[in-house]
Amino acid sequence: MKRRHPHRSGYVLLLVLLLLTLAAAALAAACRGSLDRSVRAARATEELQHRWGTISCREALLLDAENVLQRAELAGVSAQGQARARFSLGAEQFEVVISDEQAKVNINSLYARFGKDGAERAAKALGRAHGGHLVPKLLIAVKPSRQEATPRVEAPNADNSDNAETREESGRVVCVMGSWGEVFPGVEPIDLLPRDNSPTVDLTCWGDGRLNFRRASRLSLSEICSPALSAKQIDSLIASRITSPETHLPELLAKLQLTDAVVRKLTARLTEDAWCHSLWIVSHADPKTWSQFSVRDGDETYGETYQFLW
Repeated sequence: MKRRHPHRSGYVLLLVLLLLTLAAAALAAACRGSLDRSVRAARATEELQHRWGTISCREALLLDAENVLQRAELAGVSAQGQARARFSLGAEQFEVVISDEQAKVNINSLYARFGKDGAERAAKALGRAHGGHLVPKLLIAVKPSRQEATPRVEAPNADNSDNAETREESGRVVCVMGSWGEVFPGVEPIDLLPRDNSPTVDLTCWGDGRLNFRRASRLSLSEICSPALSAKQIDSLIASRITSPETHLPELLAKLQLTDAVVRKLTARLTEDAWCHSLWIVSHADPKTWSQFSVRDGDETYGETYQFLW
């Protein structure tokens, strides 16, 4: 009599299904690993492209900023000491803005002349002229972050009883605000980009404290020169930039028939040199946006470079 073995086809089917499930799970894990590596490689490529694009822009433009501005002015494409350009590098879009920081009102000079409240009021007035969407709130450093390369004004303090004019003519500019975060705390970097609706067109934290009258806006000149100069005299000074481009500042001031005291005051506040330049580099590769702000304060040999990244 033969013993019949139980039918095992169902067991084999289950075993096959189990093996197929394990193979599918292994293939899915392999696919996820490949996808992760592809994403990381794409991100690494994007980061490398962004990094070298930014480095190339900074190395090519920052130290040569003054020449770039002069060429842009000759070509008629520069406005108020600024030159800007847009270009693509692969899938990444770049926007660069070069500025003469000496052509802007220095917030540290305002602080030296008027103190914290007065400097804040002046900065707010500049902001209102550009739409007022950025409201300054000055954060004064306990210790100055640096001293300007060309000293002009000493920041006021409780132990200094000299009047503001004396300090202005013989003191030192002390940088108590050395970044935009100390002037516009909490503001997004894209809002700080020098545009028509941004006060950073006329306001700066860098430079030696004097204003480059050759490139400064009428708004900036009015802030620095009033009430020493009347509105008509300021207009005359602005007109001289076109009618007498080779005439230096002392000769132009002499033509305005000012007193010696006013001349000394304006000489301490104005310059026709450009020793401080900035470079904004904003790059965008959907969905990311990077911002880098660099300032070169001084010449190539003796200057310092400050960088801010977002």
